Amino acid sequence: MRYLLLLLIFLNIQVVFAQKVSDKQAERMAVLQIQNQTKLSASDVSFLSTLLQEEIQVLGRNKFVVMTQENILTLLPPGQKLEDCMGTCEVDTGRLLGASYLVSAKLSYFGTQKNNLRLTIRLHETKTGELLASHNIKGTTAEDMEPQIKDLATKILQDAKLIEVQGVLAVIGSNGTIDREMPTTIPPTTTDIRPIYAPPPPEKQESQIKINQIDFIYLKDGAFLMGSEAKEESPMRIVNIKGFYLSKSEITVGQYMKCVQAGACTTPHWKDNTCWFWDGYNWVHQEIALTFIGENKPVACISWHEARSFAKWIGGDLPTEAQWEYAAKSGGQSVKYPWGNSEPTCSKLNYNYNCVKASSDVCSFTQGNSSQGLCDMSGNVYEWVLDDWIENYENAPNHELARCKNQSCIVAPDEKKIYRGGSWVHLGDYAKTTFRYGDTSNAVSIAIGFRVAYPAR
Repeated sequence: MRYLLLLLIFLNIQVVFAQKVSDKQAERMAVLQIQNQTKLSASDVSFLSTLLQEEIQVLGRNKFVVMTQENILTLLPPGQKLEDCMGTCEVDTGRLLGASYLVSAKLSYFGTQKNNLRLTIRLHETKTGELLASHNIKGTTAEDMEPQIKDLATKILQDAKLIEVQGVLAVIGSNGTIDREMPTTIPPTTTDIRPIYAPPPPEKQESQIKINQIDFIYLKDGAFLMGSEAKEESPMRIVNIKGFYLSKSEITVGQYMKCVQAGACTTPHWKDNTCWFWDGYNWVHQEIALTFIGENKPVACISWHEARSFAKWIGGDLPTEAQWEYAAKSGGQSVKYPWGNSEPTCSKLNYNYNCVKASSDVCSFTQGNSSQGLCDMSGNVYEWVLDDWIENYENAPNHELARCKNQSCIVAPDEKKIYRGGSWVHLGDYAKTTFRYGDTSNAVSIAIGFRVAYPAR
């Protein structure tokens, strides 16, 4: 009876989400994977395809919905393959997908040198069949093309009159601070500044604000001692932090499903037997019970890429590792846990497979809140952060920007990212403010979720 009730509640949530989304249907845009007519590796082409899709999604936020690859493959008619209609019949493909606009791209060689690459991008309106815009960029490697894709996506959407971008590029560092005076040309050596277009942050730094019905708490400027003497948390160093907003809680199932219903996020891996689950004895792949899928439960069973898609959909990003630790330490205090230095108990956090034996509704353990009121910075579920996994802090900078090997912070599925904060499964030591761990960016676990950082002036 209890599980039947949970099922009815879950189905009701789905209906409510569908009704809310249907009230205001945004136009769909399909961004197809890049057609590769060169010898560039499949992983490099996939990286460029993902980057293009993410940049268009950010630029077009509130204008149209960029369909996920899962959406695209699901909406194709039975027996129809995407490659059956690419390159020569983009409009037909877009109509098959029910998209208002379709972006297609082709990577080819040009000139006499075999390493000269050209990426051509075309944008069609599917209703009229009109080619609205076409541009190309050139290079010899994927790394050459990476910084150009942002400008290319902007030109395509501007030419099609789908966006209006003012003259200055809004540059957002990983701390979330916008600098509207930055030039539009980013120095190639500046790998920890990510240029994106975003809505203006709040005019006034309120201690708590609401963005897209999500509560955010302000963390003011400061400096703190990051790390510990543990091997993977050293050497300790002073890190300077610029003020930013962080979601009060881990992103919930209810919040995330709005993005799924809008077509901008993929469904969590609850039912495909790919999500790691702790059964009390071992980690196993299995279907996830409804107990973990309540509207106010932290969303889990999503990869780093899926978490970041949601963060960008609402105009933010994943917090950097330095931002996350600063927030977990209640604004940079010298504490082992968000509440202080006293040992963990089930009155402060959900951990150790001992308190609830499942994830709990967010903000259920208020005694464990940070001084600013952030919930579940320790326990419940781990939280993805923006940085690449690097085994220690050797040569780490003293600012809060992400440590990533490329400007976009995007990595291949088998490359590692970081998560922090402990979970309902793990011991108290894993819930310390300094504990860090890395896993592949495509890893999905019932014990890993995320929260979102948002810029402040």
